[in-house]
Amino acid sequence: MEGINTSFTQWCVDQHLTEKAASGDTLITAMRYLLNDAAAQQRGEPFDSKRVSPYSLDRMRKPELISLVQNFAWFAHQVVEPFVRGVSVQKEDLDESVNYAMDLMNQSRDSQKRLDTLQEKVISLQDELLVEKNKTIEKMVGSVETTVKEELKNYASAVKKTCSASLAPAKIQAAMRKVSNEEDRSRNLIIHGLSEATDENTEEAVLAVLEHTDEKPKLESCRRLGERRGEKGRPIMATFHTREMVRCVLAKSAKLRQVEGYSRVYLCPDRTFEQRLERKRLVGELCEKREKFPEKKFAIRRGGVSEVG
Repeated sequence: MEGINTSFTQWCVDQHLTEKAASGDTLITAMRYLLNDAAAQQRGEPFDSKRVSPYSLDRMRKPELISLVQNFAWFAHQVVEPFVRGVSVQKEDLDESVNYAMDLMNQSRDSQKRLDTLQEKVISLQDELLVEKNKTIEKMVGSVETTVKEELKNYASAVKKTCSASLAPAKIQAAMRKVSNEEDRSRNLIIHGLSEATDENTEEAVLAVLEHTDEKPKLESCRRLGERRGEKGRPIMATFHTREMVRCVLAKSAKLRQVEGYSRVYLCPDRTFEQRLERKRLVGELCEKREKFPEKKFAIRRGGVSEVG
Protein backbone atom coordinates (compact mmCIF):
# COMPACT_ATOMS: atom_id res chain seq x y z
CA MET A 1 0.00 0.00 0.00
CA GLU A 2 1.44 3.33 -1.10
CA GLY A 3 1.98 6.03 1.52
CA ILE A 4 2.29 3.62 4.41
CA ASN A 5 4.95 4.54 6.95
CA THR A 6 7.29 1.55 6.86
CA SER A 7 8.79 2.30 10.26
CA PHE A 8 5.39 1.83 11.99
CA THR A 9 4.41 -1.24 9.94
CA GLN A 10 7.78 -2.81 10.62
CA TRP A 11 7.22 -2.27 14.33
CA CYS A 12 3.83 -4.05 14.06
CA VAL A 13 5.48 -6.98 12.26
CA ASP A 14 8.22 -7.11 14.91
CA GLN A 15 5.48 -7.28 17.54
CA HIS A 16 3.84 -10.17 15.58
CA LEU A 17 0.58 -8.22 15.49
CA THR A 18 -0.11 -9.39 11.94
CA GLU A 19 0.40 -13.08 12.73
CA LYS A 20 -2.03 -13.56 15.60
CA ALA A 21 -4.94 -11.84 17.29
CA ALA A 22 -3.53 -9.11 19.53
CA SER A 23 -4.81 -8.35 23.00
CA GLY A 24 -6.77 -5.20 23.82
CA ASP A 25 -3.82 -3.66 25.65
CA THR A 26 -1.53 -4.31 22.67
CA LEU A 27 -4.02 -2.62 20.31
CA ILE A 28 -4.15 0.48 22.52
CA THR A 29 -0.36 0.60 22.57
CA ALA A 30 -0.23 0.26 18.78
CA MET A 31 -2.71 3.13 18.33
CA ARG A 32 -0.58 5.30 20.60
CA TYR A 33 2.52 4.42 18.54
CA LEU A 34 0.65 5.24 15.32
CA LEU A 35 -0.21 8.73 16.56
CA ASN A 36 3.34 9.07 17.83
CA ASP A 37 4.54 8.23 14.32
CA ALA A 38 2.26 10.93 12.86
CA ALA A 39 3.69 13.52 15.25
CA ALA A 40 7.21 12.44 14.31
CA GLN A 41 6.43 12.89 10.61
CA GLN A 42 4.98 16.31 11.39
CA ARG A 43 8.30 17.31 12.92
CA GLY A 44 10.33 15.59 10.24
CA GLU A 45 11.82 13.08 12.75
CA PRO A 46 12.21 9.28 12.44
CA PHE A 47 9.66 6.98 14.18
CA ASP A 48 10.53 6.11 17.84
CA SER A 49 8.21 3.68 19.62
CA LYS A 50 9.63 4.64 23.03
CA ARG A 51 8.95 8.35 22.65
CA VAL A 52 5.53 9.93 23.05
CA SER A 53 5.24 13.22 21.18
CA PRO A 54 2.31 15.63 20.92
CA TYR A 55 0.69 15.99 17.52
CA SER A 56 -1.84 18.33 15.92
CA LEU A 57 -4.14 17.47 13.03
CA ASP A 58 -4.62 21.21 12.37
CA ARG A 59 -0.95 21.70 11.57
CA MET A 60 -0.60 18.47 9.50
CA ARG A 61 0.08 18.91 5.81
CA LYS A 62 -1.87 16.97 3.23
CA PRO A 63 0.82 14.31 2.60
CA GLU A 64 1.22 13.64 6.32
CA LEU A 65 -2.53 13.45 6.83
CA ILE A 66 -2.86 11.02 3.91
CA SER A 67 -0.04 8.88 5.40
CA LEU A 68 -1.81 8.83 8.77
CA VAL A 69 -5.10 7.76 7.18
CA GLN A 70 -3.34 5.07 5.15
CA ASN A 71 -1.58 3.80 8.28
CA PHE A 72 -4.93 3.68 10.06
CA ALA A 73 -6.44 1.73 7.15
CA TRP A 74 -3.55 -0.72 7.06
CA PHE A 75 -3.66 -1.08 10.87
CA ALA A 76 -7.43 -1.72 10.83
CA HIS A 77 -7.09 -4.35 8.09
CA GLN A 78 -3.96 -6.14 9.28
CA VAL A 79 -4.35 -5.92 13.08
CA VAL A 80 -7.80 -4.82 14.23
CA GLU A 81 -9.75 -7.21 11.99
CA PRO A 82 -7.83 -10.31 13.24
CA PHE A 83 -8.37 -9.06 16.76
CA VAL A 84 -12.13 -8.77 16.19
CA ARG A 85 -12.23 -12.20 14.56
CA GLY A 86 -10.25 -13.66 17.48
CA VAL A 87 -12.66 -12.14 19.95
CA SER A 88 -15.59 -13.61 18.01
CA VAL A 89 -13.97 -17.05 17.96
CA GLN A 90 -13.25 -16.80 21.65
CA LYS A 91 -16.86 -15.80 22.28
CA GLU A 92 -18.08 -18.79 20.26
CA ASP A 93 -15.72 -21.07 22.19
CA LEU A 94 -16.90 -19.56 25.44
CA ASP A 95 -20.55 -20.03 24.47
CA GLU A 96 -19.84 -23.61 23.50
CA SER A 97 -18.06 -24.21 26.85
CA VAL A 98 -20.97 -22.65 28.73
CA ASN A 99 -23.46 -24.83 26.87
CA TYR A 100 -21.34 -27.92 27.55
CA ALA A 101 -21.13 -27.00 31.25
CA MET A 102 -24.91 -26.55 31.38
CA ASP A 103 -25.39 -29.96 29.78
CA LEU A 104 -23.09 -31.51 32.38
CA MET A 105 -25.02 -29.79 35.16
CA ASN A 106 -28.31 -31.11 33.78
CA GLN A 107 -26.85 -34.62 33.47
CA SER A 108 -25.54 -34.35 37.05
CA ARG A 109 -29.00 -33.36 38.29
CA ASP A 110 -30.55 -36.31 36.45
CA SER A 111 -27.93 -38.68 37.86
CA GLN A 112 -28.51 -37.35 41.37
CA LYS A 113 -32.26 -37.87 40.97
CA ARG A 114 -31.70 -41.45 39.82
CA LEU A 115 -29.27 -42.03 42.72
CA ASP A 116 -31.82 -40.67 45.20
CA THR A 117 -34.44 -43.00 43.76
CA LEU A 118 -32.11 -46.00 44.04
CA GLN A 119 -31.24 -45.09 47.63
CA GLU A 120 -34.92 -44.92 48.52
CA LYS A 121 -35.46 -48.36 46.98
CA VAL A 122 -32.46 -49.79 48.87
CA ILE A 123 -33.73 -48.35 52.16
CA SER A 124 -37.17 -49.77 51.48
CA LEU A 125 -35.68 -53.22 50.73
CA GLN A 126 -33.56 -53.07 53.88
CA ASP A 127 -36.63 -52.27 55.97
CA GLU A 128 -38.51 -55.20 54.44
CA LEU A 129 -35.54 -57.51 55.02
CA LEU A 130 -35.27 -56.38 58.64
CA VAL A 131 -38.96 -57.06 59.23
CA GLU A 132 -38.67 -60.56 57.75
CA LYS A 133 -35.49 -61.21 59.77
CA ASN A 134 -37.21 -60.20 63.01
CA LYS A 135 -40.13 -62.48 62.23
CA THR A 136 -37.76 -65.40 61.57
CA ILE A 137 -35.84 -64.73 64.80
CA GLU A 138 -39.06 -64.59 66.81
CA LYS A 139 -40.13 -67.93 65.38
CA MET A 140 -36.72 -69.48 66.13
CA VAL A 141 -36.70 -68.10 69.69
CA GLY A 142 -40.17 -69.47 70.31
CA SER A 143 -39.15 -72.87 68.99
CA VAL A 144 -35.94 -72.91 71.06
CA GLU A 145 -37.78 -71.89 74.23
CA THR A 146 -40.29 -74.69 73.74
CA THR A 147 -37.52 -77.24 73.10
CA VAL A 148 -35.48 -76.10 76.10
CA LYS A 149 -38.47 -76.24 78.42
CA GLU A 150 -39.29 -79.78 77.30
CA GLU A 151 -35.66 -80.90 77.64
CA LEU A 152 -35.41 -79.36 81.12
CA LYS A 153 -38.55 -81.17 82.20
CA ASN A 154 -37.19 -84.47 80.89
CA TYR A 155 -33.78 -83.86 82.50
CA ALA A 156 -35.31 -82.91 85.83
CA SER A 157 -37.46 -86.00 85.78
CA ALA A 158 -34.46 -88.21 84.94
CA VAL A 159 -32.30 -86.61 87.64
CA LYS A 160 -35.04 -87.00 90.20
CA LYS A 161 -35.38 -90.70 89.41
CA THR A 162 -31.69 -91.65 89.10
CA CYS A 163 -30.06 -89.37 91.67
CA SER A 164 -32.48 -89.53 94.58
CA ALA A 165 -30.55 -92.37 96.18
CA SER A 166 -27.09 -90.89 95.58
CA LEU A 167 -28.16 -87.56 97.08
CA ALA A 168 -29.48 -89.02 100.27
CA PRO A 169 -28.84 -86.87 103.40
CA ALA A 170 -26.52 -89.47 104.94
CA LYS A 171 -24.25 -89.53 101.86
CA ILE A 172 -24.18 -85.76 101.65
CA GLN A 173 -23.17 -85.49 105.29
CA ALA A 174 -20.47 -88.13 104.80
CA ALA A 175 -19.06 -86.26 101.81
CA MET A 176 -19.03 -83.00 103.79
CA ARG A 177 -17.22 -84.67 106.67
CA LYS A 178 -14.63 -86.06 104.28
CA VAL A 179 -13.96 -82.65 102.78
CA SER A 180 -13.78 -81.10 106.23
CA ASN A 181 -11.36 -83.78 107.45
CA GLU A 182 -9.10 -83.31 104.44
CA GLU A 183 -9.03 -79.57 105.06
CA ASP A 184 -8.19 -80.09 108.73
CA ARG A 185 -5.48 -82.68 107.94
CA SER A 186 -3.74 -80.27 105.58
CA ARG A 187 -2.81 -78.09 108.57
CA ASN A 188 -1.38 -81.03 110.58
CA LEU A 189 2.21 -82.24 110.73
CA ILE A 190 3.19 -85.69 112.11
CA ILE A 191 6.57 -86.01 113.86
CA HIS A 192 8.06 -89.50 114.22
CA GLY A 193 11.15 -90.65 116.14
CA LEU A 194 11.14 -87.99 118.88
CA SER A 195 11.86 -89.48 122.31
CA GLU A 196 9.10 -89.18 124.93
CA ALA A 197 9.55 -88.29 128.62
CA THR A 198 7.00 -88.74 131.39
CA ASP A 199 6.86 -85.09 132.35
CA GLU A 200 7.71 -83.59 128.93
CA ASN A 201 6.43 -80.32 127.52
CA THR A 202 5.25 -81.45 124.09
CA GLU A 203 5.04 -77.92 122.66
CA GLU A 204 8.65 -77.14 123.63
CA ALA A 205 9.78 -80.43 122.08
CA VAL A 206 8.03 -79.55 118.81
CA LEU A 207 9.47 -76.01 118.77
CA ALA A 208 12.94 -77.45 119.30
CA VAL A 209 12.49 -79.60 116.19
CA LEU A 210 11.17 -76.70 114.13
CA GLU A 211 14.09 -74.52 115.17
CA HIS A 212 16.46 -76.80 113.24
CA THR A 213 14.40 -76.35 110.06
CA ASP A 214 14.90 -72.56 110.14
CA GLU A 215 11.14 -72.12 110.27
CA LYS A 216 9.21 -70.60 113.17
CA PRO A 217 5.53 -71.08 112.40
CA LYS A 218 2.97 -70.38 115.08
CA LEU A 219 1.57 -73.55 116.63
CA GLU A 220 -2.15 -73.89 117.15
CA SER A 221 -1.91 -77.16 119.15
CA CYS A 222 0.21 -80.31 119.52
CA ARG A 223 -0.28 -83.70 121.18
CA ARG A 224 0.97 -87.30 121.23
CA LEU A 225 -1.07 -89.86 119.29
CA GLY A 226 -2.32 -93.17 120.70
CA GLU A 227 -1.52 -94.88 124.00
CA ARG A 228 2.02 -95.15 125.31
CA ARG A 229 3.50 -98.66 125.16
CA GLY A 230 6.96 -99.23 126.50
CA GLU A 231 9.82 -96.81 125.99
CA LYS A 232 9.15 -96.08 122.32
CA GLY A 233 8.03 -92.50 121.74
CA ARG A 234 4.62 -91.98 120.24
CA PRO A 235 4.16 -89.77 117.13
CA ILE A 236 3.29 -86.12 117.69
CA MET A 237 0.60 -84.29 115.71
CA ALA A 238 1.29 -80.55 115.48
CA THR A 239 -1.44 -78.28 114.10
CA PHE A 240 -0.64 -74.94 112.45
CA HIS A 241 -2.83 -72.08 111.35
CA THR A 242 -2.40 -72.64 107.60
CA ARG A 243 -1.42 -75.47 105.25
CA GLU A 244 1.33 -73.24 103.80
CA MET A 245 3.16 -73.42 107.13
CA VAL A 246 3.12 -77.22 106.95
CA ARG A 247 4.52 -77.15 103.39
CA CYS A 248 7.37 -74.83 104.39
CA VAL A 249 8.42 -77.06 107.30
CA LEU A 250 8.25 -80.26 105.21
CA ALA A 251 10.36 -78.62 102.46
CA LYS A 252 13.20 -78.09 104.99
CA SER A 253 12.78 -81.27 107.08
CA ALA A 254 15.83 -82.91 105.42
CA LYS A 255 18.07 -80.58 107.50
CA LEU A 256 17.28 -82.68 110.60
CA ARG A 257 19.46 -85.53 109.27
CA GLN A 258 22.54 -83.33 109.80
CA VAL A 259 21.61 -82.37 113.42
CA GLU A 260 22.94 -84.47 116.27
CA GLY A 261 20.11 -86.09 118.25
CA TYR A 262 17.57 -85.51 115.47
CA SER A 263 18.95 -87.71 112.65
CA ARG A 264 16.18 -90.30 113.28
CA VAL A 265 13.39 -87.72 113.56
CA TYR A 266 11.05 -87.90 110.55
CA LEU A 267 8.36 -85.38 109.53
CA CYS A 268 5.41 -86.20 107.28
CA PRO A 269 1.92 -84.91 106.43
CA ASP A 270 -1.18 -86.10 108.31
CA ARG A 271 -2.37 -88.85 105.93
CA THR A 272 -5.55 -90.89 106.02
CA PHE A 273 -5.43 -94.65 106.47
CA GLU A 274 -5.73 -95.22 102.72
CA GLN A 275 -3.00 -92.65 102.05
CA ARG A 276 -0.70 -94.32 104.56
CA LEU A 277 -1.17 -97.70 102.88
CA GLU A 278 -0.36 -96.16 99.48
CA ARG A 279 2.68 -94.45 100.93
CA LYS A 280 3.89 -97.72 102.44
CA ARG A 281 3.56 -99.40 99.07
CA LEU A 282 5.53 -96.64 97.33
CA VAL A 283 8.29 -96.80 99.96
CA GLY A 284 8.56 -100.56 99.43
CA GLU A 285 8.81 -100.05 95.66
CA LEU A 286 11.46 -97.38 96.22
CA CYS A 287 13.58 -99.70 98.35
CA GLU A 288 13.35 -102.49 95.78
CA LYS A 289 14.55 -100.25 92.95
CA ARG A 290 17.40 -98.86 95.01
CA GLU A 291 18.58 -102.41 95.81
CA LYS A 292 18.16 -103.55 92.20
CA PHE A 293 19.84 -100.49 90.66
CA PRO A 294 22.30 -99.13 93.25
CA GLU A 295 24.05 -96.95 90.66
CA LYS A 296 20.82 -94.96 90.04
CA LYS A 297 18.82 -92.55 92.15
CA PHE A 298 15.08 -92.85 92.70
CA ALA A 299 12.48 -90.76 94.50
CA ILE A 300 8.74 -90.75 95.18
CA ARG A 301 7.15 -88.05 93.06
CA ARG A 302 3.59 -87.39 91.91
CA GLY A 303 2.21 -90.65 93.23
CA GLY A 304 4.91 -92.89 91.80
CA VAL A 305 8.61 -93.89 91.96
CA SER A 306 10.77 -92.30 89.29
CA GLU A 307 14.45 -91.97 88.51
CA VAL A 308 16.04 -88.59 89.30
CA GLY A 309 19.29 -86.88 88.49
